[in-house]
Amino acid sequence: MYELSAHEKRRQKPPFFNTSYALVPDMKNTYSNNFGFSLVEMAIVLVIVGLLLGVGTTMIGPMTKLAKTRETRDSIDSSAAAILSFAATNGRIPGRSTPVPATYLEFETVASRYTDAFGNPVVYFWEPNLANSPNSICGQSTTNLVVCRDTACSIGAGRVTNVVYVMASGGANLNPQVGIITCPTGLPGTTICIGAYDPGTVNTASPSGFDNCTDTGNCPAANVPPAPQLFNRINRPEEYDDVVKWVTLYEMKSRVGCIGYQGGYRVWNNSGVARDFMLSGKCIGPIPHNTEITLSTGVTTAGQITAYTSTAGTCTGPVTTVTYAQIQTADGTGGDGCINFNTTGPPTDRNCP
Repeated sequence: MYELSAHEKRRQKPPFFNTSYALVPDMKNTYSNNFGFSLVEMAIVLVIVGLLLGVGTTMIGPMTKLAKTRETRDSIDSSAAAILSFAATNGRIPGRSTPVPATYLEFETVASRYTDAFGNPVVYFWEPNLANSPNSICGQSTTNLVVCRDTACSIGAGRVTNVVYVMASGGANLNPQVGIITCPTGLPGTTICIGAYDPGTVNTASPSGFDNCTDTGNCPAANVPPAPQLFNRINRPEEYDDVVKWVTLYEMKSRVGCIGYQGGYRVWNNSGVARDFMLSGKCIGPIPHNTEITLSTGVTTAGQITAYTSTAGTCTGPVTTVTYAQIQTADGTGGDGCINFNTTGPPTDRNCP
C-alpha cells in the first residue's frame, strides 16, 4: 500500500477544513441550483407590462366618459325629483322667474343641479300653460309638447304626447342635440315637437348625424346663475348621445296627488287591426292596433270616437261609436284617464304609459 510522505501529509487539509465538515458553505454548490431571469425573459416581461399599461391608458378616456354620463343621468333624475316637489307645493312646474330677466330660468333655482357632469348647462323645455298659473296641473287636460322618438315622429312608439317638460344634457360629446323640430302633419298648430332619440340612433336624412340644437329658435336656453355662463351650441351634426328625461302630464298628475282624473281622456285602438277613427269631427288614421288614437287631443265632455273599417284616412264604413260617458264609466273613480277602444264591446280601463 502506498504511504504518503511526510511532506505530503503536511500539505493535506486537516479534517476541520474538509468539505464534509466545513463551517463555510460551498458557494459553488449553494448557488448552482438557484436560477435568475435571463435577458430574454426580462424582455418578455417588460413587453407584457407595456401592453397592459397601453390597454389601461386607452380605457381611461371611455371609462371617464361613462362615469360622467352616469353621474349626469343621476343628476337629471334628482332635478326631476326637485321639480316634482315644486309642482306638488305650487300646483305648477318651474318656468321663467318673476320678476324676469328674460334669460333667467326659474328652473335653474329649483333643479338640484342645472349643469351636467361635463360642466355644461342642462337644456330645459317646458309647457308654458303649466308654468304660468298656480294650481294648473290638475285642471289641465292636454299639453302642447310632443317628444319625437324617431325622425318621422311616428304615431305609436315614435311619438310621446302631452309632455310637461323635457330636460337634456349634451352628453359626452359636449354637443347638445335635443331641439325643436318640425312637427308632422295632423298635429295642432300650437304643438311644439322636440326630437329626443335613443343614443346611437342613425339619422337617415343626414348621414353625418343629428344636431337639432343650433340656435335660440330651436334650442332656447338661459344663462346660468349666479355668474352668466353662455350656453354653448356647437352646431356639429354627429351620432346622438344626449341624456334626456321627460315627464308626461298623466305621470305628473299621478305624482302630485290629483284626485281622480280631470281633463280629456286618452284612448287606444284595441280592436286588433289598424283602422280609421273620427275624433271631434276630424278623421284620423289609419291608427295601428295598440296605438293611441287621441294623440294630443283628449276626449272631453260631449266628445266621442267612431271606429271605421277604412284604413286610408277616409273614415268610411262606420263600425261603432264610444261616447264620453262610456269612457268615463270605463275609467272609473280614481282612474288615470286612459281607455282601450274595443269594437266587440264597451271600452275598458287601461293603465297610462
